[in-house]
Amino acid sequence: KADVGGDILRFHLYITGALTEQQQALVTACHGLVSADPLTGLQRTRTHFGRPNLKELFVQWSGELARESRVGVFYCGNAALGRQIDTVCRQTNQMSSSGATHFSFHQEEFY
Repeated sequence: KADVGGDILRFHLYITGALTEQQQALVTACHGLVSADPLTGLQRTRTHFGRPNLKELFVQWSGELARESRVGVFYCGNAALGRQIDTVCRQTNQMSSSGATHFSFHQEEFY
């Protein structure tokens, strides 16, 4: 997580391909040696490998955030994964009680 000005901005970065196991091991080993993420240079955030468990993450974030929080979820990447994230945002909103955290999905596609 990278928080700017408190809880205004958080980054959750996942690489779902393109790195070999050896490269992943090297990056993971570097995490403990430097204060910034070795791939992005961001402070207080770490790059994760593989696809995230979206339902688990959104439930976790709902519990962590203040009631009535409005959260913008911004995604850039594969359209199929974007649809999955949008679906989880909507499902989490429907499961939540009135006054709970509300997730709003925004996607940018590059061709």
